[in-house]
Amino acid sequence: MNRRSFLGAMLAAGAWWAQGGLAAAAPRMSSRSQGRAFPWSWSVNLNVRAMTENSFGYLPYLDLASLLGAGLVRFDIFWSDLEPERGLWLEDRLAWRIGLVDAARRKGLDLIVNLSGYPRWALDELAGDREGFYAAWRSYVGRVAAAARNQVAYYQLDNEFNTILDPLPRNQDVRVFHEGARALQEARARYPTGRARIVINPFYGFSHIGSDWAGALATVVPAATDAIDVIALDDYPGSYDFWNDPRWSRPLEELGYYARRYDKLLAVGETGCPTYLLGDARQAHWYGTALTSLAASVKGLGLTDRFTYVNLFELVDRPPLELWEFWRPTEVTLGLAHRNLVPKAAFYEIQRLIASGATARSPGRRLPSQRLSYSP
Repeated sequence: MNRRSFLGAMLAAGAWWAQGGLAAAAPRMSSRSQGRAFPWSWSVNLNVRAMTENSFGYLPYLDLASLLGAGLVRFDIFWSDLEPERGLWLEDRLAWRIGLVDAARRKGLDLIVNLSGYPRWALDELAGDREGFYAAWRSYVGRVAAAARNQVAYYQLDNEFNTILDPLPRNQDVRVFHEGARALQEARARYPTGRARIVINPFYGFSHIGSDWAGALATVVPAATDAIDVIALDDYPGSYDFWNDPRWSRPLEELGYYARRYDKLLAVGETGCPTYLLGDARQAHWYGTALTSLAASVKGLGLTDRFTYVNLFELVDRPPLELWEFWRPTEVTLGLAHRNLVPKAAFYEIQRLIASGATARSPGRRLPSQRLSYSP
């Protein structure tokens, strides 16, 4: 998610109020999570900006993720943070993020790293010098991968590429994935023991007006299949995505088709529920019912052997980034803990779910036939 348009947020908020507010929008799903096994590894999202702006540093966040029982953590290493101007590479920022990588691995946590966050100069270059843009994109991806060495389990390329908030032209998505895969493959040659999976994360739902779910999948997956290992669903059914059906079966059924046809793994790249207006107890209830429903859908659709991880967005509430978030701080209250790192009720609910039979300490199932075959 990471960023939402003001228009989309206002339209979604209006729809939610029309339904009687947040409490009325809570999903009506049966809760039978006790004793149910969850066929995935658990991940939780860390917000880099929040960690750099507080006095805690990243170690308490990693301790909290371990206490939760997560096996993976996901965070952004944005291009715009590392190279805000063409050729101005901020090594200290990269070093801080690689320190986070190193610390997570020392604690036994596997890593999902999101590579996106295009700087303004790069987008301008894409419009005027396309080859220059892709050379710079490969350089950024390659430098991050080389610095992280063989420690990252999954690299996500771009973010929610099918939404109107993705700054890239739609006709460039396939090449972005191919060029990113090329850069990772070149970096991988320097560290042959490393084998990170490449993830793309389409967004499902209606809070992004103009998003093209079906068309994006039909265009991107076949054309970029050699550059993709995992298709990760971003979905907030019945919580943040106020207009969406609180069941998972429809998007998973569509993704299952592509996973089987093109031999891909599946994941949930982002899901969560805010506590703004809803409150801690309802957030905990949402997680208990939504994740149980997700497990039932994965098993019912026969996708257990292809499902890798579910990433919970996110671990800790973050500071507001835009003016409208002070007025309606929905996204900033998606955390399982408050900004002072005190856990909410949902934190303990997820602890309970993990203890009830989840595969928490694995980077995910690997299909023997799933090998990245893309070559430059």
